[in-house]
Amino acid sequence: MNLYNLNLQIVSFTHSIETNTIEVVYREPSNIVYTSYPPQPSPDKVWKEVYIVVDGVITLADTIEGTHTPSYSVGESITFNTKEK
Repeated sequence: MNLYNLNLQIVSFTHSIETNTIEVVYREPSNIVYTSYPPQPSPDKVWKEVYIVVDGVITLADTIEGTHTPSYSVGESITFNTKEK
């Protein structure tokens, strides 16, 4: 739980041994509903933070914005644009 934003959720926490990274996916629910018929929920804000170890210290390496698709006519999904390095 985040004391500054009580709605903030951790969706997943992944540690990769191959790349020695930690990925944390966050989700901030939107409390907005579009006024259409039938009412549709608006997309939530989602992002992934990638951490690496630098000189024995866990450091934030990258923040990747994601796209949330609410479950209206299709299943709910969260996708990220991956960067080629």
